[in-house]
Amino acid sequence: MSLIEATPNKTKQRKGIGIIDSDIHHTFQDIKQLFPYLPRKYRERIELWGPSLGGGPGTLNGGNIGKRADSFPPNGGPAGSDLDFMVEQLLNPFDIRNGILTGEFIASTNTADTYYSAALCSAFNDYTIEHWLEKEPRFRGSIYLPIHDVAASVREIERLGSHPGMVQAYVPSGSSHPYGNKMYPGLESTA
Repeated sequence: MSLIEATPNKTKQRKGIGIIDSDIHHTFQDIKQLFPYLPRKYRERIELWGPSLGGGPGTLNGGNIGKRADSFPPNGGPAGSDLDFMVEQLLNPFDIRNGILTGEFIASTNTADTYYSAALCSAFNDYTIEHWLEKEPRFRGSIYLPIHDVAASVREIERLGSHPGMVQAYVPSGSSHPYGNKMYPGLESTA
C-alpha cells in the first residue's frame, strides 16, 4: 500500500484494469506450520530452542512493530497470517489483480547457521506455494533466499524458478556482515 491511502473500489472497473500490489507481507500463524517441509533435525531444534537462536519470537516474522493495526486477522494471528482475511481486506475491495507475496520471515535469512537458514527458506517457499499460491490464483510468490549461502540460494532458484506462481527471487535487506565482506563472492571491496 502506498503512502496515499487507497479507497475501496465502489464501481466495477473495466476488464483488464486492476492493481498489482508488489509487496504483500504474508506469514504463518505458528512456526509448526512449516514442520511438514523441514527435516526432522530442524523440527527438533525449533521445539527445543525456538525458531531463531538468540532472536526470540520477535524476529520470527518481524514482530508487531510497524504493522497496520487493521492487518491483524480476527483469529488473533500475526498480521498477514490469514489468507481469507487478506483476500477479504486487501484483494477484493481494492481490485487487486495480482498480489506479490514478499513474506515476513526474517529469521529464515538472518540466522548464523547457513544450513538452517537454507532449510527455513525452502520450507517457507514450499509453505507459500501450498498454502497461498495454490489457494488464491491472484497471488504470486517470491523465492526466499538464504543470503549468507550463495550456492544454496542458486539451488533454491533452480528448484523453484520455473514454478509459474513464483515471479521473483527475494533477498531481505540486512545482514550480519557488511555486503563488501569477502564472504560474498563478487562483492569484495576493491579498496
